[in-house]
Amino acid sequence: HAHNVAVRTMSWTKHGADMPLRMVVYNPQPTPSLILKIGKLQPRHEGTYTCAVTDIEGVVRNATYTVDCKKNVKKGKDGRTGMSLVHLACILSACAAANAAAVGAAILLRKRRDKTEAKKENVVHTWLKSHADARKCWERKCSDLVIEGHIGQGAFCQVTMATLTCGSSAYKVATKSVRADQRGSPVARRDLLKEVSLLCDFHNPSGKTSSIDPEQTWVHPNIARFYGFVAEKDNIHLLTEYAPHGDLHNYLTSCRHLCIESGTLSADQDREFARFALDVS
Repeated sequence: HAHNVAVRTMSWTKHGADMPLRMVVYNPQPTPSLILKIGKLQPRHEGTYTCAVTDIEGVVRNATYTVDCKKNVKKGKDGRTGMSLVHLACILSACAAANAAAVGAAILLRKRRDKTEAKKENVVHTWLKSHADARKCWERKCSDLVIEGHIGQGAFCQVTMATLTCGSSAYKVATKSVRADQRGSPVARRDLLKEVSLLCDFHNPSGKTSSIDPEQTWVHPNIARFYGFVAEKDNIHLLTEYAPHGDLHNYLTSCRHLCIESGTLSADQDREFARFALDVS
């Protein structure tokens, strides 16, 4: 589902319940869209699905879709098509040839896709196998992470807002992962895995080898908190503290016109920028 508006958050729900992370795919092009992915349609997938879109002005737009697995076949009054046997035989032969060609093409595409998927898995799986301690300390369950909306994106990765559940506590987090259209790039995933490795080591100075509770993580007032990562089949979601007011760079850029217009800053702005510089140092 997509809206041609500046989107703040997007989410899929079924009867009010958030959909699992593995079934939701964010696609930024050509307009922001949130795809609900059902691999094999089954009766349990029947029901009403809602995509909620909140634009940057806070206006909420809901779109509802109904999934029905039942197939209704319509027939004529007498149950016959009125075709001759020759015509019917020609049509059946053409259908059989088309089906054979489609099956052959599907098999070739499946083999190519399997090879591509195997290559994709190697980067993530190799990293997971070689970082057993990081997995014990920082890996979170995919089922404990619920994506709630899109925040932004870069050249290779996207950032979303989500809720992470650990035990009886829930945390508002920002997730960073490789964009769907960039997952074929081993460089993008390798760079993200390097970042995950760095944060796993940095936030575990004591060298623990067991699961780290978010309440016991090392906390600094000027550094975004690290909550771990979620591993999927061909992707990694890096989990950090959610910053509702955005990043410092964008804020400073938005204030640039104040200096240009007035040539100076007010006393309050001067103190604020000095405090930023001190905190960064």
